[in-house]
Amino acid sequence: MSAVYATGVLPLPGDQVPISPAVAPLAVGTDVLTVRWTQPCETPGWAYLVGTWRNGNAGRVMVWLDRIIVRRRC
Repeated sequence: MSAVYATGVLPLPGDQVPISPAVAPLAVGTDVLTVRWTQPCETPGWAYLVGTWRNGNAGRVMVWLDRIIVRRRC
């Protein structure tokens, strides 16, 4: 199975998104979030990603869509 990397796109369920302070200013570290769903944000160009971290814990993070890199399996 291969993967495709894309920037500035809205992630789909199952996509993996590396999270860091560069894409999520409130992030305190770096990790990878596997997206379950997205939620609209009141700020243009931003979205909430809801999913699970690599350790299995649930997560929700506000990200800047122009800066994220999405890893999508194909």
